[in-house]
Amino acid sequence: MVNRKLSNAPIDGEPISEEETRAVEASKEWLKDHAPIPNEEVLAEFGLTLEDFARMGRTPLEPHDKSQ
Repeated sequence: MVNRKLSNAPIDGEPISEEETRAVEASKEWLKDHAPIPNEEVLAEFGLTLEDFARMGRTPLEPHDKSQ
């Protein structure tokens, strides 16, 4: 059922900005001379683990009040 919904979902038509394109190109250049940084290392910089990250993905956020 999920596969059917995904296959029928509209394609994201939002254009990619010049800034985003430059950021992607810069990251590709950086990777030519550097090893990718594992998610565990990035999360550790914030004091988080992969378990924390997975739990955050399962926890619904409070509704955001846009009037504030």
